[in-house]
Amino acid sequence: MNNDEKVELKEKKGIVKFLKKYLKIIISFLIGFILGAFLFMQKDVENNNSSEDNNSQEQTNNENTSGEQESTTVALNEKYTVSSSEGDFAITITGAKKVNWWSKMKDNNDKQIVALNYEVENINIPDEGINVDDDYFIVSDDNGYVLDNFSAWYDDQNGSPEKVAEGMKSKFTLPYIAEPDIKSVDVILFKGSDAEAKINLSLE
Repeated sequence: MNNDEKVELKEKKGIVKFLKKYLKIIISFLIGFILGAFLFMQKDVENNNSSEDNNSQEQTNNENTSGEQESTTVALNEKYTVSSSEGDFAITITGAKKVNWWSKMKDNNDKQIVALNYEVENINIPDEGINVDDDYFIVSDDNGYVLDNFSAWYDDQNGSPEKVAEGMKSKFTLPYIAEPDIKSVDVILFKGSDAEAKINLSLE
């Protein structure tokens, strides 16, 4: 082998050595790049999943919140105005008291009658007017038990609520059967509607 061939062989070995060295560097770089890209995509997927979970939870919370009907609290003798498809009217709860109708009718004191007093004002409902009867109320005692209706016609001075003509006002009493020892009642008006309202009444 002559000198030229030796030089050429040496150069080839040098080139191969150079290529091996930098090929390792290039391969390491590519592996690092691929691994970094994979980790980045995995993190992005996790972030997207987390964002979707948060959005789903927020939507659920909003749905639960919107599904919960908040009641307006009204005070004794406060006029509560309601807008309906027929027009506007107002209800004023004027009190609740114990009456002796049960003992007079049943000749015992196993129960007592609570008389819910209220006024209705027909602001602008035309034609036959508005009839606000016991369908508009849910009355419960201070232990949370819903009270049943008693005959509104028992007392000579009382009767079932009648329709109130436009521009007029009327006073009514609804009797409910309660336990003898209750001290107060809760009244819910328009249960489940946008106009739902509530009031707590101490018994006279």
